[in-house]
Amino acid sequence: MTHHWDPKQYDKFKRERNEPFFDLVQLIQPVHHSRILDLGCGNGALTKFIHEKFHASYTLGIDSSKEMLEKAAPLQNQQLHFEEMDISRFHSKEPFQLIISNAALQWIPNHADLFEHLTNLLAAGGQMAIQMPANQDYPTHLVAAELASEEPYRTNMKFAKSPIDKLLSMEEYAKLLDKLGYDNQIVRMQLYNHFLESTAGVIEWVKGSLLTYYKSHMDPKLYELFLKEYQQRLIEQLGWSEPFFFTMKRLFLWAQLPNH
Repeated sequence: MTHHWDPKQYDKFKRERNEPFFDLVQLIQPVHHSRILDLGCGNGALTKFIHEKFHASYTLGIDSSKEMLEKAAPLQNQQLHFEEMDISRFHSKEPFQLIISNAALQWIPNHADLFEHLTNLLAAGGQMAIQMPANQDYPTHLVAAELASEEPYRTNMKFAKSPIDKLLSMEEYAKLLDKLGYDNQIVRMQLYNHFLESTAGVIEWVKGSLLTYYKSHMDPKLYELFLKEYQQRLIEQLGWSEPFFFTMKRLFLWAQLPNH
């Protein structure tokens, strides 16, 4: 099942969504003139930023969304490339000095296997810098999962794994990174506070992220029904407020392999 994204909807909260990326970049040790891999590059703007910041010799951004990559295409040059690819199936003959991923790996299951695969793509001394939304216990996610388990949606979603059950605990990530041979690591959770115009802003936010998953598994008419019920239930749970104080937890992982 292809996961469809709407770049315009996603960018409605561009400033808020970009803030964690710049916090993630602060964790990275300088890696000038190296090879960089960006997993889930989206429209390519942040990939271009990190490529230029670290004066990379080569940067590759991969994403599974054709819609996003169409936006990234004009940014390409000899040193900066974009490719449509499933992250978990990506392979490279040459290793990378830095693998970065901003708000993408939460969609991929089996993180123990995934992180081992990514580690094998790194050179000695290579760094991994990962940021993932961790709002699984927030009403936005709980209401969607509950509604999707009911008919008529359940039949459409029966072969789809829940998008909110992918993450490990902070302790599990720390143990995993240690097991994979990283000798330096940072694992932290950070809460971001956003002031949206109203409670309806929360729905606009998840229409560009979480709800794309459900939209991709339903025909248009069924999704419209799902969205209408979702809006009603979510507003009932959150209450109506103008403005609305929206909290978003995000998990940060940074780790570096030894130089030998």
